[in-house]
Amino acid sequence: MTTATAETTEPAIDPIMAFKMPDVTLGKEILWFRFGEKGKQAEVAFVIKKGERNLRIRTAGGIVIDAVRHVDDPKLKLSEEQRTSGAWDFTDDCKATNLRIGQLESKLAALTAQVAEILAPAPESKKK
Repeated sequence: MTTATAETTEPAIDPIMAFKMPDVTLGKEILWFRFGEKGKQAEVAFVIKKGERNLRIRTAGGIVIDAVRHVDDPKLKLSEEQRTSGAWDFTDDCKATNLRIGQLESKLAALTAQVAEILAPAPESKKK
């Protein structure tokens, strides 16, 4: 006797549609990769406008570039046309600072929990 099992299939998530550009603030110093590939000819640039999936940037040399996608955006892998505006990423200094902030926030949360436990009123002992 054979038993057939129905496999449950989840809908495939399209990585292009699922991608969310990292949050970046206006005026933020970033790295711009002219050819859309991380590590190739990085230049310093500044964010001057934000869209849902891309940025308008101004390079340190004053050139304004529209529709710059983040280096992790899967659309950059589709074709050369997707990379004509280059790609952006955070500077190494910014990444290190964000990592350190995350670590400090975790430590603060742990310390806050410890302090709350220390300051919590002791349970009243049952009187006989």
